[in-house]
Amino acid sequence: MNESRKHEKGTIASLLIVISFIVLLYLNVVPQLQTTRNDTLQTFPFLIAVLTGILISLSSQIIWNLLVRPSLNIESMPRVAGSEPAIHETPSWKRAYYHLRVKNSGKSPAFNCRIRMNFYDSEGVKKFEISGKWDRGSQPLVYQWVPKKWLQNGTIESEYTETPNDFLIPFSESIDLYPSDSESFGFIVKYDDDPDCYGFSAWGYLRFGLGHRIPEWKLSKGTHFAKVTLTYSSGSTGRKFSKEFKVENLGRNLDSVAISDVKK
Repeated sequence: MNESRKHEKGTIASLLIVISFIVLLYLNVVPQLQTTRNDTLQTFPFLIAVLTGILISLSSQIIWNLLVRPSLNIESMPRVAGSEPAIHETPSWKRAYYHLRVKNSGKSPAFNCRIRMNFYDSEGVKKFEISGKWDRGSQPLVYQWVPKKWLQNGTIESEYTETPNDFLIPFSESIDLYPSDSESFGFIVKYDDDPDCYGFSAWGYLRFGLGHRIPEWKLSKGTHFAKVTLTYSSGSTGRKFSKEFKVENLGRNLDSVAISDVKK
């Protein structure tokens, strides 16, 4: 169970204990105070009643917010021929995109949900940290015709170009995840006949010409680990959820990457 959910369940249990104690105090102490002849002590039942009402109201609101909060989970996606991993190819290269998926099984939306991924080697030493790109978000690329040269007949020769633009990246890194919805995001890129694989982020598009083979995000052959953290807002509260995965880079083929949960 995630540590944040353990904490929330502990909070609910503590609040229920406090409410039970206040109710017992009210039921046992107040009748005794009402029979006393001391005027000062006779005001205590009223004060206890007011305090009880305030505490129960606040506790109920806290418990309600915890019960209807978003409940997120991150899971690796099952292998499906032709779609997972997703294969992209040209005459000169072939690469596979491996994904993770987030599900909201709670009762309310997770707003402004973002992804951070920290990668570690088998000894637990941090290698790099990147932000995640939701598959629903568009690629941070602008396609346009760009003038190339003037021709002798007075016309302009143009070429259709692909230009990365960082101003589009925030739109691909944040989504609202509603109850019962699931969304996937890119996790690992693997090229055919390449012993290494690479972490995937929208910022990789800005390293034009590398095709997401970013040297700083390289995962060599062997076992690696990744901690994936989701940050989001629920009501006026900021929350986060984390989960760890094992990434095994087993060879040079497109299908030689294995992703699994880290069991605790």
